[in-house]
Amino acid sequence: MPRKGGATFFQPVSNEGVINNEGRLEAGSGLYSSATGTINNSGILFGPIVQNDGRWTNTGTVTVQRNSPFGVQGTGTYLQTAGTTQVDGDMSQASVQILGGSLCGVGTVTSASIVLNHATVCPGHSPGTLTLNGDVSFNDVTLAIEIAGTEPGQFDVLRINGSATFTSGVLELAFLDGFLPQAGDHWTLLIFDGAVQGLSLLDLVPVGLPSGYAFSAALSNNGFEVAVTSVASVPEPTPAALLTVGLVALALRRRARRSSQRRGVHAPRLQDAIGGARQAACRCLQLAPR
Repeated sequence: MPRKGGATFFQPVSNEGVINNEGRLEAGSGLYSSATGTINNSGILFGPIVQNDGRWTNTGTVTVQRNSPFGVQGTGTYLQTAGTTQVDGDMSQASVQILGGSLCGVGTVTSASIVLNHATVCPGHSPGTLTLNGDVSFNDVTLAIEIAGTEPGQFDVLRINGSATFTSGVLELAFLDGFLPQAGDHWTLLIFDGAVQGLSLLDLVPVGLPSGYAFSAALSNNGFEVAVTSVASVPEPTPAALLTVGLVALALRRRARRSSQRRGVHAPRLQDAIGGARQAACRCLQLAPR
């Protein structure tokens, strides 16, 4: 069933074949795809109620809505090679493979195997918490974390209830709304309930801060904590630097004066200025009423 336009299912729809969506598809009353069914999405698919026991591929946008009674369930495989999966509700599949694009949101993804490869994981909606239930592998993944303060609810959190294995990746810290942390500020950005391997392979990259910040990162109490260890202050100019600036300014002033003299424009002398001021003062005294 190819679909290039827009559609909303007001009645439950069963799929045992192939659904190709290139437009906008909203499964408002339920989309039930059997073990022999395939869903190929390259458009926009909203899934308040989706039962997938087959194969679901995404290169477009899939949104699992918040406060949905069922969300996305099933024993199928969810595979993304590009695009975005926005999980704000509950998503449960036998296998979840994000091999490109992004996985974002404030919901929960549950699977025995969650593979994240060459993708971006962005918890929250500036900020929020994304929960992954299952064993998760990270390879060349960017963890995009936004921070607007130090209090809970002011920074993103990725929670993993299962084992986590990192082979490479970037922990990107984006500081929002002009927030400038101080030395000693810290955040628990990743929370684990299982074995963790390879955290030291993550590169920490701060965004939105001036130079001079130093950070530390360590696993503590089943959480990955990032802290500001120091903030280098802007150095005061030395006397030698001030002298150099003064000499440069004097040289430029002399050059400008010579240039004006060559063009026949003479700067007024100090004696002329003083004499003019005295004459003006005398005229004012003569005009003043007695």
